[in-house]
Amino acid sequence: MVMPAMTPGVRGGRGRFDPAVAVDSEGSAYAIWTDERVSGDRNIYFAKRSAASGTWSASVRVNDDPPNKTPEQRMPAIAVGSSGEAIAVWLDRKNLSRKTCSPRASSGVPPGPW
Repeated sequence: MVMPAMTPGVRGGRGRFDPAVAVDSEGSAYAIWTDERVSGDRNIYFAKRSAASGTWSASVRVNDDPPNKTPEQRMPAIAVGSSGEAIAVWLDRKNLSRKTCSPRASSGVPPGPW
């Protein structure tokens, strides 16, 4: 399986790293990763690979802070429940605190922040 538009992270560069993948009972894959595509700001992105088509959706940013902010999100993980609900967690340093987010999305690609 080829991951969605991801490349290994580059120190000091705009990399994509910390990938995590979950597969549902139909064989669709859900990927989540840390991404520095916006001015080196670390955000969490998601994409889904349909088992039917074998292609990845466009990636979407799922954390809810404004882009280009210094506090970072990182260390994502993802699981898919038996009903096809994707559940993701990551470390969120928004407001300079450390917390773990646990957003959910029903089957399909979320339209924006989870």
